[in-house]
Amino acid sequence: MERTIAQRELAKVLGVNRSNLSELLSGKKRFGKNNSARLEKITGIELRTWLFGKPEEIRCELEKVYGRINFKRGRLPKNEEKR
Repeated sequence: MERTIAQRELAKVLGVNRSNLSELLSGKKRFGKNNSARLEKITGIELRTWLFGKPEEIRCELEKVYGRINFKRGRLPKNEEKR
């Protein structure tokens, strides 16, 4: 079975804002050198990938480490919300 991680959970693990992660993976934003160096230590993904990689490359590398990234928004089913 393939692992899946929600975008908000991945952002929490990486210590970044969810909207910033979304913008990075859509190609609208880049992280700076300091954040990229920190993310290299957390994920094992090379610094140059964080700094210069295309959004698809970054997402592919993240999925190798954390599993498929779920970008769907929405609420949990009612029986799951209160757990």
